[in-house]
Amino acid sequence: MKLRGLVLAFAGVLFAVATSFAQSDAKALFNSSPERNVGIQFWLQTSDGRRLTERMAASVTGPLALHVRSNTRGFLAVWTTLDGRRLTPDDEGYSGHLIDANYEYVVAGGFRASSSEADGRAVVLFARAQSEQVRRVEDALAKISRLLPSTVSKSDEAPGAVGTYVVNREGNQPGVELSITR
Repeated sequence: MKLRGLVLAFAGVLFAVATSFAQSDAKALFNSSPERNVGIQFWLQTSDGRRLTERMAASVTGPLALHVRSNTRGFLAVWTTLDGRRLTPDDEGYSGHLIDANYEYVVAGGFRASSSEADGRAVVLFARAQSEQVRRVEDALAKISRLLPSTVSKSDEAPGAVGTYVVNREGNQPGVELSITR
């Protein structure tokens, strides 16, 4: 009986360590070599400056701004899934808006938590080159799905570090479909 208790306790410790490592993995990769680990960090922010993850934003009733930064220079595109409207401008007639590494881009337009899955979704896709970017939300979703096996994601809700990290471990485009629903 004692042995079983020790085994269960040891298993619990191993699970906690593995979970802790997995939780920090995307953030660590984001802060490592951007040539190999291309990543974005995003968060939602209230009008009073409070940073929120998707989960935290579900209880907020006011408008939210979407903030995105990348760990390398590249082209950002954001769409709504409700109508496929793009929320970022194109640069020089190509897809995507050029942002520098670690530049905090605030997406135009407000977001609100919704009880409807369709109303509360946005798609974010980042690419190092405009030729890797797409024009339509359907194409972005297909690309995100295709690249999912090489992508890691983790939300951090620690004070002062709130945000979600999405990193492609093979140098490809990181992307995410985010949902702000109650």
